[in-house]
Amino acid sequence: MEYKLKDIIQFKPGYPFKKEDMTEVGIDLIKIGNLKNNRVIIPSDVKIKENIKFKDYVIKKNDILMALTGDPVFKGNIQTWVGRTSIYVEDKISYLNQRICKLIPNEKILINDYLYYWLIRFDKTYEIAGLFRGSANQANISHKEVGEMLIDVPSLTIQRKVSKVLSNIDNKIDLNNKINKNLQAMASNVINSYFDKCDDREKYNGIIKFIKGKKPKDVIDYYEVGYEKYLTIACLNGEENKYANIDNMFMTDHDILMVMDGASSGDTYFSTYGIVGSTLSKIV
Repeated sequence: MEYKLKDIIQFKPGYPFKKEDMTEVGIDLIKIGNLKNNRVIIPSDVKIKENIKFKDYVIKKNDILMALTGDPVFKGNIQTWVGRTSIYVEDKISYLNQRICKLIPNEKILINDYLYYWLIRFDKTYEIAGLFRGSANQANISHKEVGEMLIDVPSLTIQRKVSKVLSNIDNKIDLNNKINKNLQAMASNVINSYFDKCDDREKYNGIIKFIKGKKPKDVIDYYEVGYEKYLTIACLNGEENKYANIDNMFMTDHDILMVMDGASSGDTYFSTYGIVGSTLSKIV
């Protein structure tokens, strides 16, 4: 059966917290920047004093959040688009900032997980982002406009079956990412421990060579012929997938990569096939 979203979903916008509400130790304030890769990333860099007056802006586990401000669709990076959707998976509560909206479905008609997976489909994310108003640098949408969208809702039985399959896949991906991070940390500790014991480090000069990656001119969010996976720190950490044009780019295939810039300098990864990003170097 087909519904308008506004008829089966409650839209709850966030609150414009003030400076006096903030504290060094408190409840995480979820801002638009915390919505990444369909997940809400914490901790936040802003904390709010816990107060009963903010009870209507509490975020709990499995809440669905939508960014009402962001980049327009022609910017190309879906992770910064206006209208992108994320789910909150933490056990502890957070507070909802302005320009983010919480979506609460009527679960007698539409279950929460099914709504989440419907919203994160590329075609739906694109459709929502296409509702934007504003400039080329900042796009805004209204939850009232989103509420006019139509959704074809199957039976609750079908919704539960679809959601269970997709949720199991997500859980497997999350588990694999955690295992990979643990293995990387263990490998780094072993490597560091070994080289810390080596007094004659200069004997490695000329044996190990670093080949630095480059920044591609064209990066997109989906695969096309002539494009390959763009290996960045975020990609190797399982946080994003992007693809870059292979012209004049340095490729790698299951090699050792090292971070050369920023706070993660020195971290090492075992790569998949793809294009080496500008902050990484291949070790040969």
